[in-house]
Amino acid sequence: MKYYKMMYNGQHNDVDNWINCIKPDIKNNDKYALLESKPITNWQTPSFEIDKDDGKILTDLISNVYNWRIVSPKFINLMQDLIKDCVQYLDVEIKSQEINYYDCKIMHVIKSLEALD
Repeated sequence: MKYYKMMYNGQHNDVDNWINCIKPDIKNNDKYALLESKPITNWQTPSFEIDKDDGKILTDLISNVYNWRIVSPKFINLMQDLIKDCVQYLDVEIKSQEINYYDCKIMHVIKSLEALD
């Protein structure tokens, strides 16, 4: 059995310069829908803005106010063969005038283990 744990490594010196998504517009999506491990069929593309004062570095796991797993295209490409049957990638719009955040996605886990933490 394989399992994966994704987390921030807060030991880096540049942790204060990582970007953060703010001002969410989640449309009619349920902010708790991503907690359930079943496919989402009626997703409306939510949007976030980048906090210009918070940081400039795009990480592969992008911080946001809902703790949704917003991931970079690099993450998607690297993990595709490992988790392709276990996740659903949902569209997200990240608004920024300085950096291109196209192709970032919200990773929704659709296969998970029932376990106590």
